[in-house]
Amino acid sequence: MTPTSTDCPARIQIAAVPVSGASTEWSGQVGGAVSTTTFVRVETSQGLVGHGATASYSSGCADLSQLEAARVLGSGLLRDETLEPAALLRMSHEMPLTPQYGALSALDIALWDVLGQRAGMPLYQLLGGVDRPMRGYASMPFLGSAENYLQSIDELRRAGYTAFKLHTWCEYGKDVELVKDVSEALAGTGLALMLDVEQSYSRVEAARMARILDTYEWRWFEAPLPDTDVEGYASLRQRCLTPVLNSGNRVIDPRGVMAGARSSAWDAVRFDTTVAGGITAARSLSAIARMFDLPVELQSWGHSLIEAANLHAALGFTTSEFFEIAVPRDPYELGVSSPIRIDGAGQVRANQRAGLGVSLDWDAVEQAAVVHHILT
Repeated sequence: MTPTSTDCPARIQIAAVPVSGASTEWSGQVGGAVSTTTFVRVETSQGLVGHGATASYSSGCADLSQLEAARVLGSGLLRDETLEPAALLRMSHEMPLTPQYGALSALDIALWDVLGQRAGMPLYQLLGGVDRPMRGYASMPFLGSAENYLQSIDELRRAGYTAFKLHTWCEYGKDVELVKDVSEALAGTGLALMLDVEQSYSRVEAARMARILDTYEWRWFEAPLPDTDVEGYASLRQRCLTPVLNSGNRVIDPRGVMAGARSSAWDAVRFDTTVAGGITAARSLSAIARMFDLPVELQSWGHSLIEAANLHAALGFTTSEFFEIAVPRDPYELGVSSPIRIDGAGQVRANQRAGLGVSLDWDAVEQAAVVHHILT
């Protein structure tokens, strides 16, 4: 997987694009934020083109921090004339301050996309994985009433989905009523249900909700406590049957994941490949999960490039049954001609083209961008 000496990065393009038409309300306590996708395009001297992306959120205007951090890291790659992900990681470690993880992720994924294309195989295969279907679950935005959730679930069921994650008010009392209403309305349907409350409960509230989820046999309970409350998670797991996961947003470095796994804090390790440091980081974090015999449940909210990177990582490093898909899909398919979609059985499969397998119209990305850079 080491690039030949005759190939090196010739041009790197970076663009920050606010997501248009997507609901960024993932709890009743969070108003609509501006969602920004930062895209990276790496063109090599031999004509290969790799892509990567990361998502970030801000208030009032687009987040340009990932773009500027990617510009610094990308300039380093051009100076060193290297396409090696390991060199990119080393470069980030040598910086006086830790770079934005998202920027590192997008560049790392673009380099792995190039490596897959050079090898002539899908990225998951290059990572040692095998092709298999995964059950796509609809990760729903905050919808404001039980009636709205049930109506949306009904529409998504007809589209093929068989699993659903609810983002809620993140207020214990309101959430309890929603869980009971949805559970009773869908009893006997065989649908898989997950609850994500965005790190908003106290330990007492989390324990009470877990017992309710036990009663209705929900598939998992996500982010009941702050990610950093490792002790609280470990205690909660001892008091319920429903699998408990953290959010995967704040404990993403190897030391933090190792500490949580060692403390038996979670029923699975959770992170987003496009936020935690890319394919290189996903390999390391998944190895930690295997050390403790834990599954990995990847987060995957955002553009088709974000989905593709996480899907290849899931096939390459995990045995997970489920794969997260943000709904509705249209806002996250800018410039993509063959997006990842569920089939009639509610499953997703990776594209079999070399690398990530995503064809991206970069002109469309640049036209939608608020800022874009070209590094040569």
